[in-house]
Amino acid sequence: MILLLLLSCGSSPSKTGKDTATTSSTPDLPSVEQTLVEPTMTADQVATAISEALTTPPDPAAINTAYRFLMSQGDSTCPGNEDHITDTWLYGCEAETGYSYAGVSAWIEEFPDDMPGTNTLSGVSGDFWIEDPEGNRLEGGGHSVEVSGDSIWVGEMSGSWRWEGGDPWLVHGFSGRISIEFFPGLLAQMNGAADINGTHISATDLSLAASCDYQPSGSLSLRDPNGGWYTMQFSDCDPCTSVSFEGEPQGEACVDMDGFIEALERKL
Repeated sequence: MILLLLLSCGSSPSKTGKDTATTSSTPDLPSVEQTLVEPTMTADQVATAISEALTTPPDPAAINTAYRFLMSQGDSTCPGNEDHITDTWLYGCEAETGYSYAGVSAWIEEFPDDMPGTNTLSGVSGDFWIEDPEGNRLEGGGHSVEVSGDSIWVGEMSGSWRWEGGDPWLVHGFSGRISIEFFPGLLAQMNGAADINGTHISATDLSLAASCDYQPSGSLSLRDPNGGWYTMQFSDCDPCTSVSFEGEPQGEACVDMDGFIEALERKL
């Protein structure tokens, strides 16, 4: 009864018969000044930075080799298997050998028969770390996969990877997602974006045909330290093209793809 009385009191009309609701106005939004980023590199410096970064393209084999070696140093309990780390050791374990393991991981190795020649597909995926007795740590989150054979090399890396006992680009650490395909004497292709030894680059439909003397088509982009992006769009077997920064022309420059092709040839 008391609840009904309260409700009836709260819903009674005003004695004046007028609407007692008050109107409110929407406050104006504050004005924000947008500061445009400015380029800090010349067109030639952009082309040089891209060319140098591509002389050390991300290599899944470096991750895979380190993983296989480190996993072989465990014991029958920790991690208990040379191929994978199970969630039993999600928070870590230390083997009798002094090597430590944590997280989850899986190793894959196949021999695809739908490609010409003899080829091996191998790789590791997961979210884990492994540390040797000297404190060198392999950390991975994502996947690292390689296809190698007589007439093909394909590498794909995704996520974040770091190996303190590896080459400089791995000591620095890799982050991003990038895929590279190389068919010697025919074609090289690259797509994706990655941090390569501190240089952030992106490739969109980058293709280098042997019939084109391995000169590029497609586009390459480079991130400026201030956060903006330079872009070079290639066509007609010409390594020289205009450089733009956030859509604004910056002049022309030429990339040198020889180091990239030589690095891929060494993977066969």
